[in-house]
Amino acid sequence: MRTWLILAGLAVFGAYMSASIFGWWAQPIAAFFGRREFWWDAEDFAVFYAAGTLVARGDFGDLYNANAHAGIQMPLLVGHDEPLGFYNPAFFALLFVPFSWLPAEDAYRAWTGVNVLLIAVVCALLWRIAAPLDTVWRVVLIVAFLTMYPLPFGLRLGQFSLILAASWAGAYVLLREGRDRAAGFALAPMLIKPELLIPITIFLAWKRQWDVLRTLLPVAAAAVVISVAMIGPVGVWDYTLHIADAAGEGAGNMYGWNGFLAPLFAPGDPGSMTPYALPLALITFSGTAFLWRGAVSATSSAFPVQWLALTLATALWDAHIYMQDLIIIAPAAVAVVATATEWRRTLAGAAIFVGWFIIGYGSTPSAQWGFNLFTAYLAACLTAIVAWEVGAAIRARTPSATNIDAVPPSIALERRAA
Repeated sequence: MRTWLILAGLAVFGAYMSASIFGWWAQPIAAFFGRREFWWDAEDFAVFYAAGTLVARGDFGDLYNANAHAGIQMPLLVGHDEPLGFYNPAFFALLFVPFSWLPAEDAYRAWTGVNVLLIAVVCALLWRIAAPLDTVWRVVLIVAFLTMYPLPFGLRLGQFSLILAASWAGAYVLLREGRDRAAGFALAPMLIKPELLIPITIFLAWKRQWDVLRTLLPVAAAAVVISVAMIGPVGVWDYTLHIADAAGEGAGNMYGWNGFLAPLFAPGDPGSMTPYALPLALITFSGTAFLWRGAVSATSSAFPVQWLALTLATALWDAHIYMQDLIIIAPAAVAVVATATEWRRTLAGAAIFVGWFIIGYGSTPSAQWGFNLFTAYLAACLTAIVAWEVGAAIRARTPSATNIDAVPPSIALERRAA
């Protein structure tokens, strides 16, 4: 009865939100069929298409040159006075060379087709992660993923966030199965947004998970070699400056700690807040490290919560994480729901429901209310996870009244007398 009541409530809520969900998905569908009336229509794909075109021409040194991008991007962008920056490592541009051989509209449709295939891959991985649940709840979680706002938003932009989600989800599945070396390969696609790999690499090294790193690090080294060969040492320096500028200028549109601070304290100069995000990131990772203390086993019941905490901390640490990138949180959240005890599962499910609703507002809180509500939600979730674990650790060290043999003899005698 309880299950059916919850399902009925979700159905009513889904009916209430159906108009919004339809509107979210109508945008990428319209962009797929050629609409170019709004800023976000195929906006980011124009950047990748330009990068692929430059590489196809052999103009590797211009990957981070705005003037070189302008001639390719500007005819494809609507409502932009200047070209957008390419913020990924040089090797990633190689992926878009084949797309550059097509007319821009056909290339966008082809890339959207690739993303649709990636949606299927992520859904298959989520289904696998949620295996401990009944079929009906697995379906509910898949529907929640398919209807979360960042997914159609990223498709409309022509982004690559689904590669990140598939990589993160695949790595978790393989780690749970004890296939550590395969998990290292699964994490390799995260190199297209390399800052996301830094925390997990450090944590894996700390916990001596060498099999994962034995495959991940050589692939990372190869990616670095390829990128340096493409753009040269000077280009690497240009790329570093390029990323630093981007993290500052666009902080108000991001969802890490810098995106939380900027609307509150410096909406007119978000870049000034980026340095202040670092102490918050260190605090965040300190709490996560507390959860990862001691021996860590990917097959243990504690690992899903540890993985979620690291995922949340990684998102908060990243000074260049956008709304569409937030879908990487979904696999970790599903993992916790799937492996939790019944009442904790209820809490986790309620937290997912709240997060789904908040992110549905998109950038409205940051832009109009001056408060990044979703980043605050991520921080609150991580704080609650760490606080619970701290409380559990304290309770474990506190002698229980029901276990009188676990306390000092003097106290035990007093309790017996009482």
